[in-house]
Amino acid sequence: MFHIPSHVGHYLTSTVSDYLVNGQWFFPAFFYQHFNALCGIVQQVTIPIEPAQDKLLWKHTDTCELQLSDAYLFKLQPFQELHWAKLIWNPDIPPSKSLLVWRLMHNKIPTDDNLMLRGCELPSMCSLCSKNVEFLFTFSLNVFMLSTFGPGLPTAST
Repeated sequence: MFHIPSHVGHYLTSTVSDYLVNGQWFFPAFFYQHFNALCGIVQQVTIPIEPAQDKLLWKHTDTCELQLSDAYLFKLQPFQELHWAKLIWNPDIPPSKSLLVWRLMHNKIPTDDNLMLRGCELPSMCSLCSKNVEFLFTFSLNVFMLSTFGPGLPTAST
């Protein structure tokens, strides 16, 4: 499934004690060849002389103990206040129109120029002049003219 080479697979089930010999770190040559920087970092970890119970410390609290509420508050970072979002995502505005405005604001409208930037080549033509490639500007102009003058507006293709 993960296509892990057989000579590496047995290292994945090892524990820290497998790499300690007489209180010192000991890594196979394979580790030094492929993970030299990681071995250097691990070598800096001091091994206690007396056996002790491991304890996981959470540095984002005063007590250094992880509680579910602390993890929740840590993940619940305050979002940036977007005043325009309340205007376009409004129950009075149809979601399709809100999505169109959102896509315009983030330059995600699939106009021919945006599609070309993403590697999609299309034979295209502006619906206003029937000559040039359609750009976001001409798309916006089409939307403005249709909303102002209605769908009966003559274009170069009619």
